[in-house]
Amino acid sequence: MDKLDLKDKKIFIDGHNESLPKTYTKIMYVEDGSVDVAELESELPDTKIIVYRQGACPPELKDIQSNPIKGY
Repeated sequence: MDKLDLKDKKIFIDGHNESLPKTYTKIMYVEDGSVDVAELESELPDTKIIVYRQGACPPELKDIQSNPIKGY
């Protein structure tokens, strides 16, 4: 295998990796209108920002490993 083949394979793999969904290490819930979401996203790139409606109850994470959903 020569260098050109390896370079082509690297380009293919890089393109494939870019098409995969991003994984996040942190999740933050924010109430709509309470903060500048664009600024948060730029300052916290590894955090998934979930915006919920103003005055609504904040969303909750469920641990499905301890209480699995039936049928899956």
